Amino acid sequence: MGAYTSSFTGTGGETLSSMTHPSRADWITAHAVATDLAIVEVDRLWLRFQQLGCNEDGVLELEVLERPPASNSVFAKHILSSFVTTRENQEVITFEAFLGAMKWAEMAPEIDKIKAIFNMINNGQPVTKELLYMILKRTYPDESKDSLSKLTDLMMNELDDRHHGLITQFQFVKWVKKLPEEELRHLLEFRIVPLEITQEAHRLFSHREATIAEKIQNMDWHLLSNKLHFTGQELELIQRKQPYNPRLQIYDMLKSWKQREGKNYANPAVLYRAMQECDMNEAAQLLT
Repeated sequence: MGAYTSSFTGTGGETLSSMTHPSRADWITAHAVATDLAIVEVDRLWLRFQQLGCNEDGVLELEVLERPPASNSVFAKHILSSFVTTRENQEVITFEAFLGAMKWAEMAPEIDKIKAIFNMINNGQPVTKELLYMILKRTYPDESKDSLSKLTDLMMNELDDRHHGLITQFQFVKWVKKLPEEELRHLLEFRIVPLEITQEAHRLFSHREATIAEKIQNMDWHLLSNKLHFTGQELELIQRKQPYNPRLQIYDMLKSWKQREGKNYANPAVLYRAMQECDMNEAAQLLT
């Protein structure tokens, strides 16, 4: 994926791995906080990462790419190899880098996704007729040589409009963008968690607000409101609505925060981090 991998690989995985471990209860939550993903998303991706064959320290060693399921697809293998980082003088794929890549795949603009797909084909270099034939052969293993040759010629004529015998990134992007808008959106859309699961997670989060309010009503919840970026005026308004009742004031504050962020963007991991910074660790555990 070339330059795009710089947004989710690097030393971040090393720093996080020194703070937590798969055997610890905060493994999922710590990664949610670090990547700004929802806990339900990190939980789902952790299952996928384990299925790929990560070790007990929560990293994928490069030898894993040589065996199933990673080795079943040359494209999957190539994508995963783009996430490699160095940890203790060993090249590995950290869970944090994997999360960053999945988050990018969900949120990146369509044009960036199209360019990234091209870059994965031949490390960003122009695609030759011979390489296109090999790609089609892997994609359609049951097709005859004659059929594959005809398809290769057809695609080269369609994409290589300058007839140089090469397909550039510009030509590839131009060709892909000719697809019907709805079809293109469907092809490029990626969701870490299906929408119905995300909605259910937010419903459960709503039930926890009341329990959290009860837990922290005798603590410095004004500090928490500050961490959640409430102004003094907003806090005063909340207190006026529920005078002499800290529990309801906190509950209203949490509801207001979620409404302000939007129901699909009020990340429990953000609240978890804010409560930890306020030494409200017991209440924060309700979000894990």
